[in-house]
Amino acid sequence: MQYYVYSDKSEEYNYFFQWIADKTIIGVDTETEGLDIFVSKMLLLQIGNTQDQFIFDAYKLGKEKITLILNTINHPDIIKVFHNAKFDYSVIKLNYQIELENIRCTMIADQLLTAGKKLSHSLKSLLDKYLNVKISKEEREGFTEIAFGDDFTENQITYAVVDVMYLIPLYNKLMELINERDMTLLSEIEFHTIKVTADMEINGIKIDKNKWLQLKNDAYKKQIDAFNKLNEFFLPYCHIDLFGNPDINYNSPTQLLPLLCKITGQELESTNENYIKYIDHPVITALIEYRKATKLLTTYGQKFIDENVQADGRIHTQFNQLGANTGRFSSKNPNLQNIPHQQIYRDPFIAEDGYKLICADYSGQEMALLAYISQEKNLIDAINNDIDIHCMTASLIYNIPLEEFFIEPGNYSKDNLRPDKKIIRNNAKSTNFGVVFGMGPKRLSETLRINIDEAKEILNKYYEKLPGVDRLMKYLTAEFKKNKYAYSPLDGRRNDFSNIDWDNNKKVSHGINAAKNLPMQGAAASVTKLALVYIDKKIKEMKLDAKIVLVVHDEILVEVREDQAEQAAKMVAEEMIRAFNFFCPTVIMRVKPEISDHWVH
Repeated sequence: MQYYVYSDKSEEYNYFFQWIADKTIIGVDTETEGLDIFVSKMLLLQIGNTQDQFIFDAYKLGKEKITLILNTINHPDIIKVFHNAKFDYSVIKLNYQIELENIRCTMIADQLLTAGKKLSHSLKSLLDKYLNVKISKEEREGFTEIAFGDDFTENQITYAVVDVMYLIPLYNKLMELINERDMTLLSEIEFHTIKVTADMEINGIKIDKNKWLQLKNDAYKKQIDAFNKLNEFFLPYCHIDLFGNPDINYNSPTQLLPLLCKITGQELESTNENYIKYIDHPVITALIEYRKATKLLTTYGQKFIDENVQADGRIHTQFNQLGANTGRFSSKNPNLQNIPHQQIYRDPFIAEDGYKLICADYSGQEMALLAYISQEKNLIDAINNDIDIHCMTASLIYNIPLEEFFIEPGNYSKDNLRPDKKIIRNNAKSTNFGVVFGMGPKRLSETLRINIDEAKEILNKYYEKLPGVDRLMKYLTAEFKKNKYAYSPLDGRRNDFSNIDWDNNKKVSHGINAAKNLPMQGAAASVTKLALVYIDKKIKEMKLDAKIVLVVHDEILVEVREDQAEQAAKMVAEEMIRAFNFFCPTVIMRVKPEISDHWVH
């Protein structure tokens, strides 16, 4: 059956309310004028299952009747299956001020099942792959040419029918695979995160344009300073131009490479930053600073404001909640995950007048996850007793009594660190994070600027003193080689590596590194997403005038009315800790929220 409903007087309209009464799961879709959620009107609302599909004309029925339909399906016991649910949820919320609950997404489910593979997640691809159903998406383009109120062709109605007809069997097939792979918990977290992700996009974050544009002057000064330093090194090796500068383009790798070899006295293979950053020479430092300043000038100036700030004075970035294979968020238009860490670049992101920003992040999240997953007693004891974990690691690796790292006895904070122990602590910190990211002796030697034998000795000592971590890394490596996928045991996240060239040592080594890293990175993503879901729920329960405006890795920003800031900050910290302890009940996590007028790093 197919019902094209364009009148509240029609038999199909009245039948819908009888039909929905006993439904526990439905497919839902929308057709819109375009893909910009802030300006596109909803043209059609499709609801149905394999047997029956209702296609509601939004213009002809009117806002009141569509609102009634949406409120009817928004019963918490009715599962609503979408493909690309974030988009449809946003369109419905912005057009009808209704926040749909209990939503599921076939696109998200497929992304979880195929993480690590470069595949299309379109509805067309999924129906073909999982149900052997062939559909055409050509008619979709026609909707962008329709004005709100125009009539639809028979082909367009058929297209809308197909979009909703197969959603439930597709969802059932995907969930069957999800359950087989013990990813049920993970899928529940991701499904609940859809709504929070969409709301963050809709909420946006306010920016002080004037303060932002002042950053251009700072970047320009840094570029000039770095440019002058480079000139000092290159003048002896170049012709001089009319202005007394060396006749070289610092943005040209072809011109740079032979001269860098002369200046450093080393045979360099590349000017790529990932390669040259391990070269200990001031000309390299100056070149890297020049590149950073140049990037800041081109990325964060007037163009940034013109392209990204909407009429409400806020930036509404577009989030991809599975933007990385680890499960981390990514964002675009603009990429707010990549704003420089320096406070000067965070200051322009502000709260509205009468409101505050709560900025909270996890303290040492990845090391805490490593401690719990490995059940390494030394790491767990250090975290639970509030001992700086990098000092503890340095104490074990270099055989130095822990007390010798600190000024005041009994205070094991890095703020109490002896100045002469800073370098050794930094070496231990690099080793800790190197282990988390699967770093081997070669990369560690480059990072610490030591020879490879010394790096091997440090890693051997590390694994000897932290046997739980050693056992974990060996286990993860063996499981990866056996199963051909990386696996995160706390949340069930997977990364598929079955299609790599297993005879290529570099490819396999890369896969092993990913396998060692995913348990911490994957669980960190799930912890942060669970925290977002908890916080969102608490905001509503406590009836706070607050909203989540941004997530960056393990950092969450909430905008809240000024008189509720203290109450909200306490709640945010508690919910973030609750999310962490859901996965790691025996490791203490500390979250110290900041209340400010601007984004505090």
